[in-house]
Amino acid sequence: MGIHFGEAVNEMDPVTRRMDYFGPMVNKASRISAVADGGQITVSSDFISEVQRCLETSQDTDRNGSTGSDDAFDDDQSLAAAIRRDLRSLSSQGFEVKEMGERKLKGLENPEVVYSLYPHALIGRAEQHQQHDRGIEVEKPA
Repeated sequence: MGIHFGEAVNEMDPVTRRMDYFGPMVNKASRISAVADGGQITVSSDFISEVQRCLETSQDTDRNGSTGSDDAFDDDQSLAAAIRRDLRSLSSQGFEVKEMGERKLKGLENPEVVYSLYPHALIGRAEQHQQHDRGIEVEKPA
């Protein structure tokens, strides 16, 4: 799985009558996703920056002891509440980010720094992925 953050170009498909998403952000998300192996979550530096910004905003709101301004996330009240709930869940579960280094992604001019994201409950996968990347045979549990 791969995650990137940015605004996609979108328009209504006249045949299916559904939204169609395309453009550089969608292409980059696809390329970030293609880097991941099974059970791995790869993310872009843009995604990491946005998550950090949202977590800091959420923590500042929690420290102030108020519901805070929903303008920090969106004007829609239910969306803002869902985002706050998801950020609390993400913070309580915990996660680690491991830099995978710069990768040349197909169709993109410049190499991109790619990261792996691991929930604390699955941090053991980080070592397995590092061993795999180094070409070391990973023992499978009996």
